[in-house]
Amino acid sequence: MFFSTPPNGWLNSYLLHNSYKMKIQNAFIIIFLCICFFIFGVLSEKLFFNKYFLENKLNENKPYRSHSTERKFTNPLLDCNPNFTYVNPAIENIIINKINELNKKPSIEKISVYLRFLNNGAWFGINEKEKFIPASLNKVPLMIAVFKFSEAYPEVLKKTFFFDETLGVFSEMSPAKTATGQKNYNLFDLVEYMIIHSHNETAEFLYDFINNHKKEFVESVFLDLGIEAPQKGKTYQITTKDFASFFRVLYNSTYINEKNSETALYYLSETDFNEGIVKGIDDNIIISHKYGQISDDKLMQLHDCGIVYFPDNNYILCVMVKGYNLKNMTSVIQEISKTVYTEIKKTNDR
Repeated sequence: MFFSTPPNGWLNSYLLHNSYKMKIQNAFIIIFLCICFFIFGVLSEKLFFNKYFLENKLNENKPYRSHSTERKFTNPLLDCNPNFTYVNPAIENIIINKINELNKKPSIEKISVYLRFLNNGAWFGINEKEKFIPASLNKVPLMIAVFKFSEAYPEVLKKTFFFDETLGVFSEMSPAKTATGQKNYNLFDLVEYMIIHSHNETAEFLYDFINNHKKEFVESVFLDLGIEAPQKGKTYQITTKDFASFFRVLYNSTYINEKNSETALYYLSETDFNEGIVKGIDDNIIISHKYGQISDDKLMQLHDCGIVYFPDNNYILCVMVKGYNLKNMTSVIQEISKTVYTEIKKTNDR
């Protein structure tokens, strides 16, 4: 009985039930496989997209520059970078805390700082719109004006000048009038002397020489860069952010030619003031910078701005200070420069 053949109806029902069950199982398997393939496809696309996006984003943050080993101070910009990047918030907070600490000194009235990374254009400022009297900082745009003038009127480079040892000033002089044994100087010799020694009389001579040949040529440099130009009879003031523009156009070689930009930054690297942003930075680091100092009644102003050639991460640092104690003001610039340099060095070492 137990081994007897079941009726046909029961067999048909049994087979039909098993067939339906297998179809459901197959359907679940197909659905499961589809879900797995879908998830795999989405994850693969996302990973690929993120990698592609990151690589392109990193490339976008890098300006299009000329990389020639012949240049030491400039890195010409071949195309602009439309993307905006930010300074590392950690560095920013540390600088803010340092400035807040320095502001507590009773002899300090106002501190302005502008920091800009030249590789990607990221910048950060504190009181960067505060205006200061530039004093000797104005020798930088004057130098740029002289180079620009020499490019427009190259015949000026044939002129020679004489240095009066007694008065300590340069004067225009033809070779025929040069006394025996006296040395002749060309226009760029005067620029070099003015920048390295921050020589005011040479700056006045160059200013008059250029503007007498071409009226308000020096002022046109400011206007070309979108910066308010000095006016006779008025106290001129400028911000750290605007003044940094002069170093940017030299580094990028976007206003005067590459050779002259390179020469200008070389002169600035030879300046004999080493008590500002140079302090606290390793001796092997090149710095092209200019300082300025002025006293107005009891209030004094001290500034130092320039390019710090940190390996693979060059940056502009501009610090301007108003206060009542020159020693403390110098210390403020040194401490800010040291803080910035130390934090950038830590970041690069990671």
